[in-house]
Amino acid sequence: MLQFRMSVSKSFKFENINLMKPNKMTSEKKRVLVIGGGYGGCEVAKQLDSKFEVTVVERKQTFFHSVGSVRAVVEPELAKKIYISYDKLLKNGKFIFGTVIEISPTLVKLEDGQELTFDYLVIATGSNVLAPFKAPLEKKTSSEILSYFQNFSQQIKQAKNILVVGGGSVACEFVSEIVQKYPVKDPELAKKITIVHSGSKLVNPKMNDKFTKVVSKAMKKRNVEVILNDRITMPDEIRNNLLNQTSPNFHVSPQTFTTEKGVSIQTDLVIWTVGVKTNSETYQSNFSNVINESGQLKVNLSCQVQGYDNIFAIGDCTDFDEFKTAYNAGYHAAVASKAIEALSKGKSGDKLAKHKVSGPLVSLSLGPQDGITQLSPTMVLEILFNIKTIKTDGEKKRVLIIGCGFGGSQVAKLLDSNFEVLVVERKQTFFHTVGSVRAVVEPELAKKIYVPYDKLLKNGKFIFGTVIEISSTLVKLEDGQELTFDYLVIATGSNALAPFKAPLEKKTGTEIFNYYENISQQIKKAKSILIVGGGTVGCEVVGEIVEKYPVNNKELAKKITIVHSSDRLVSPKTNNKFNNIVIESMKKRNVEIIFNDRIEIPEDIKQCLINQTSPNFQVSTKTYKTEKGVSIEADLVIWTVGIKLNNESYKSNFSNVINESGQLKVNLSCQVQGYDNIFAVGDITDFDELKTSYNASYHGGVVAKVIDGLSKGKSGDQLAKHKPSPPMIGLSLGPKDGVTQISSSMNLGSFLTRMLKSKGLFISKLQSHFNYPEPLKL
Repeated sequence: MLQFRMSVSKSFKFENINLMKPNKMTSEKKRVLVIGGGYGGCEVAKQLDSKFEVTVVERKQTFFHSVGSVRAVVEPELAKKIYISYDKLLKNGKFIFGTVIEISPTLVKLEDGQELTFDYLVIATGSNVLAPFKAPLEKKTSSEILSYFQNFSQQIKQAKNILVVGGGSVACEFVSEIVQKYPVKDPELAKKITIVHSGSKLVNPKMNDKFTKVVSKAMKKRNVEVILNDRITMPDEIRNNLLNQTSPNFHVSPQTFTTEKGVSIQTDLVIWTVGVKTNSETYQSNFSNVINESGQLKVNLSCQVQGYDNIFAIGDCTDFDEFKTAYNAGYHAAVASKAIEALSKGKSGDKLAKHKVSGPLVSLSLGPQDGITQLSPTMVLEILFNIKTIKTDGEKKRVLIIGCGFGGSQVAKLLDSNFEVLVVERKQTFFHTVGSVRAVVEPELAKKIYVPYDKLLKNGKFIFGTVIEISSTLVKLEDGQELTFDYLVIATGSNALAPFKAPLEKKTGTEIFNYYENISQQIKKAKSILIVGGGTVGCEVVGEIVEKYPVNNKELAKKITIVHSSDRLVSPKTNNKFNNIVIESMKKRNVEIIFNDRIEIPEDIKQCLINQTSPNFQVSTKTYKTEKGVSIEADLVIWTVGIKLNNESYKSNFSNVINESGQLKVNLSCQVQGYDNIFAVGDITDFDELKTSYNASYHGGVVAKVIDGLSKGKSGDQLAKHKPSPPMIGLSLGPKDGVTQISSSMNLGSFLTRMLKSKGLFISKLQSHFNYPEPLKL
């Protein structure tokens, strides 16, 4: 699901949208008139606000985050967050709240008689769907909005049978929210849900087979009956609701519907998710020669309406052959903003920004803990913590898991119900390394990235201690305990220098918070910072520091230098475009990069790495010399190099199956070579892929399925297999920026990376996985 953050008045509190840095121009201000304040309209307005005279015409006084409506209908309190005031969006521009009745090439007429001229016009009128998935116009005040969603949620609560007409994204997401609230395993709460869909595939015919299979399986798991290739005719009263943007009558009332093919369906409540209508009434008469049969405006790749250099269309009202999503509307807006800026400077044609029409990319939420994303016609990404508990028959067998990071916790949770799961872990809290780069400048976040293990398992148990030896039959602990197993999972991971890996000596919540508070204070004091290592962590921590201490504020800005031993930032496996984007982003942040050089790690820092203790983070001006003789003066040094595998416990007994990097050699079922019942997951495997939290979690899912299979007598090709991923990596560059490589030739830009990673750093998924919705209590 796409998520936006905007400002809001009084009762609703939000952060401002900041999708990109505003464009600046040097000439006299020209008037940009934007019709529609949806995702695309807001983006254009904010982009051009500082150097153009921006006016936005919008019917409603609040932005409606339609993406969140599928959850608000079962969790009505969420309505307070998905209706957002426009009053803080623009610093210079203005809003006119009214209804446009006619758009012409020179003039825009409003219902109240106003006539507006422009230098540049942006048509962002969007489309309309039935309430509650689009805000009904008659609901204007916050109390009316909340009451509306409360009534809707009450009707869903009362209904036992629900018919959903349409099987697109909204329908599948909405159904999943209902089942999350009223689970199928609870007979008193569960609903009988039927989907009638006119297509042969759920969501969209452009989705690939794997995506469709996952969604169909998800519906089946939720006991949803799906009727494909059939339809129910929309009644005239409902059609009028769609045309007039008014609310259908949502009340539980037993009734029978018959499909076109004669299938009878009894229901208490019917939800219409079909009938999307382009809002084209205002422009169709004057632009009839450039409108397609769907009512969409024909545009070129600069989003200019055909035949009009100064008139643009973005979002759902364009004829681009791509999914109509909030992401694409925002992307169109960025293109149109750049094109308008260029036009104002005398540029034209090929010198204008161009939209690259996206492939069939869609992210589908299946409730707060599940989902799937199609990134390309062939690539599908399932949600990181997509837990489906594995059940097996017969007497419980013991699964012993050494280490409870991303991979170990995934195996443990999946097998908890029907195996005797025993986890050995040194620390009593999980450390979310992905979030540590932000915690060093925002120490309050430390309360969310350290998560206790006590709610992870319902049946299994933890032993908190240090493993000193792993053999093929026994695991020995430092306190003398010896543990046997039926299946062993080695998930010992790797170690990096604090603060990017939890220092072992910090045990209590107070110690953890004070530790990050001190680091953030040292970063605040420092004027010059040296980052040793330009990998993922090095680049991400730079993004966070510059976000907190921006380069355009001389009093706050830091002089940052990265020393990196390679000629490519992040990883040698990233493609050229990814690398160039990262380098350019570092330049924009005034970061000096020294490539193909290194600084030797001092002995005391090496010992911190070995012992997992904390280096001394204190501001102290020193001069550091690289191997090539470059002198760098810095107040503070942050070491992001020296990652070390935690392999001491197994290397003596498994020396014949360890590679030169200290990793265990495994087959595609994650079985250690020569051992059917011993597995390895995460950083310690010899898979030729990037060592990421996503891959560790994915390994965990494979291992759980394999152990389940082995317990049922399966072997060899019958067992689940890992498909080593292409060099896929998401790089956060602060909460509002980033880049993602999803294959050797394909990248996702800042907008989608923000949604996937940068904004939340997977913290909400983490909390859901560990059943800890609240931050750590101090």
